[in-house]
Amino acid sequence: MQITLGLLSLKRENIDFDPTLKRVCLPDITKYCPHVEQGNAQVLECLQTVRDKLSPLCEQKVFKVKRQEVYDNSIDYALITMCADAIEQFCAHHDRETILDCLKVNKDQKGFSKKCRSIVIHRMIEQNSNYQLNPSLQENCKMDINKFCSNVINTNHGKDLNEAVFKCLKGSFKKGVLSHKCENEMVSMLREQALDVSLNPLIRVVCKNELETICKLSDEDSGKTEECLKNALLENRIMTPVCKVEVANMIEESQADIHVDPLLQQVCALDLLKFCKDVPQGNGRHIKCLRISMDNHQLSPECGEMLTKRLRMYENAALVAPPPGDFHELYHQVVASPAKHYFFLMFLMMFGSIFVVGILFGRAFRRQMTLKNK
Repeated sequence: MQITLGLLSLKRENIDFDPTLKRVCLPDITKYCPHVEQGNAQVLECLQTVRDKLSPLCEQKVFKVKRQEVYDNSIDYALITMCADAIEQFCAHHDRETILDCLKVNKDQKGFSKKCRSIVIHRMIEQNSNYQLNPSLQENCKMDINKFCSNVINTNHGKDLNEAVFKCLKGSFKKGVLSHKCENEMVSMLREQALDVSLNPLIRVVCKNELETICKLSDEDSGKTEECLKNALLENRIMTPVCKVEVANMIEESQADIHVDPLLQQVCALDLLKFCKDVPQGNGRHIKCLRISMDNHQLSPECGEMLTKRLRMYENAALVAPPPGDFHELYHQVVASPAKHYFFLMFLMMFGSIFVVGILFGRAFRRQMTLKNK
């Protein structure tokens, strides 16, 4: 076993020790990584950063290598090597196979090396870009993906598949229909993305213009960039249509669970503890609780001010976000709506009217047939 792991690690360290990978990917290496030196897994890291541009055979090979690494971090040569000091300091007693989990938790600690944090962030971006490279998501959301996303899996492939599955899970999260395990997994992922927009691959692509002009990325994000994008949408300063939609979706996701809005949660921490400590997490319950407390003039001024702004954001996002795509989605949005009783009453009235008209028409038709037979 040790010999096998040692060989795998050696192949990662220097691509020359993996002749099949080198042969299949040589044109891509020449094109995208011509000046990258051998050793320290630099060539493999380079290929992973341009996965979307690789030839199909090379992409498949790199994906296979990456999949092995995410399920056994001990053979991730770049991670283990560049994070040796951080592992010793923060994760000395953690299992090497899942060492990335420990590094992710400690990446913002004082004394955590910058070079290790950089590769940990890179690994997190990979996991947020490809659900098949996210072991925790696979484990906790497998049933939910099969239940809610089977249609998108059957109709999408490659990069489009990953984007579609993440969108599907986020949509199901907003509706509050995910299992408890999957919901917690999504909260963790979305909270990380809220605190650091660089971990949100979709926003980085569709809001590229806005992130270069209005809300520039910084190493010390702490939720400032996402807050900037939210404010920009509210103030109608986002010009890119797809960026508008994704920022609106981001706002609606934070409405579903306050833990996905770390800035609001931080400002309203004492109010949540005082008025909402027994309120279950998810499905917008904490926001509703805070709103009731605000209507009763109980909130602290800081929390009340930020919540008022958030309510305006929710209202604005609802106008920007796309409407439900099918009956199943429409049903869940109606169920989650505060006016759901009104919708159901209108449906019953409409159904009742059709039923009564059907009875009257049937009687008239039978009467007419009877007269004809006479």
